[in-house]
Amino acid sequence: RDPQEFLEGMFAIDFGTKATGFKIFPSQNPEMFERILNDRGIAKIIHSRDNGLARFASLRAARATSDFVGELEKPLVEFKAKRFMQFLEEHAAFFDGIERRLAADGQSFHRSRFEDFRNPDRLKPILEFLGVTPTLPPLQPPPQNRGSSDVLSRFSNPEAAEAYLRDHNLMHWARE
Repeated sequence: RDPQEFLEGMFAIDFGTKATGFKIFPSQNPEMFERILNDRGIAKIIHSRDNGLARFASLRAARATSDFVGELEKPLVEFKAKRFMQFLEEHAAFFDGIERRLAADGQSFHRSRFEDFRNPDRLKPILEFLGVTPTLPPLQPPPQNRGSSDVLSRFSNPEAAEAYLRDHNLMHWARE
């Protein structure tokens, strides 16, 4: 359970590829997150999900079950407009802060979106950033989204979420 040992061990293994990756959130290990962020030898891909309502529902359900890997069935969560607006602001500030910090440190990074992994044309720039020859075999269909594509159905009060989306011209977030 030594994060530094894990990181060193992962980089020491020859996976037979030019690039190996992992995802880390600051809450998983703040010290390791900082080390990785400051390490100029580690390529950074800032991965996010455009659909703010889906992000909100996923995080709330994960917190309710303490299941952040999707092993348990997700419960319906309550939509509260103020909490959602705060979530969107915090999320935007977090990613903006990371990008500004990397740019100020002169580190290059690539921004990818949740949706990029479903489309070979969008996956190609990620591979190029990593220095991997982007000759892609036919992609397998993406794994089924753990939640319904009807994002509103993830809420115990979908009418409140839908009203918010309508009022803010965000109905494109109703489906994923």
